[in-house]
Amino acid sequence: MTRLVIISGAAVGIGRAMAREFALAGDQLALIDQSDAVHDLADELRRAGRNAASYQCDVSDWSGLDQTLADIAQQHGPASVAIANAGIARKVPLAEMDEAAWESVLSVNLNGTAQLLLGAACAMPSGGSLIAISSTSARLGWTDHVHYSASKAGIEGLVRGLAVELGPKGIRANTILPGVIRTAQSLSEEHSLGEVGLSNISSRLPLRRVGQPEDVAKVAQFLASDAAAYITGQSLIVDGGLTIASY
Repeated sequence: MTRLVIISGAAVGIGRAMAREFALAGDQLALIDQSDAVHDLADELRRAGRNAASYQCDVSDWSGLDQTLADIAQQHGPASVAIANAGIARKVPLAEMDEAAWESVLSVNLNGTAQLLLGAACAMPSGGSLIAISSTSARLGWTDHVHYSASKAGIEGLVRGLAVELGPKGIRANTILPGVIRTAQSLSEEHSLGEVGLSNISSRLPLRRVGQPEDVAKVAQFLASDAAAYITGQSLIVDGGLTIASY
């Protein structure tokens, strides 16, 4: 039976890798991103014989996301898997933090995640899987990114609450905490580590390499599968050993 899989932040990075991973498994995809590049990805997948539909939407716009989810349900039916991946990082020193800077990150990372998962869960059948992409920054902290760390920590609490409430309905909810992954976001020198930062950190990781988006995508595929049928409310860390290393 073909599953409908919703993925937000699907146009690039981890989201794009997950889209390809689930497409290869034969799933029907509903891909969401604020960038029109999401349409190019869906076209690419369809040319390869996969089932993919694309929706341009900013997940921080609750009414817009509600409408997008309604459109997906009307066109494809209820989702069996929903993955909240959309997120942003913005470098803001604490002394410069204001309401606008705080809300710009929380509205995407935490509120957008909540709205996507809550909306998808409403009609999700028993056996469904909710997955949220958090970050090891939820536990380690990150200089000049206190709002990012707070948003990612909030995702863990959100998912635990969903797991408890939705468990009796047969719906599982889990979180993935990626570490340092080579994406456009991590390569940003303005808001993240940049190429030099990624190079420097790789030698400090127990596995001696920065992660690839596919490393996270494969874990998402596992959590959405029957192999993870008795796993809920958990946070899986995918970080090459970052959080257990001592230097």
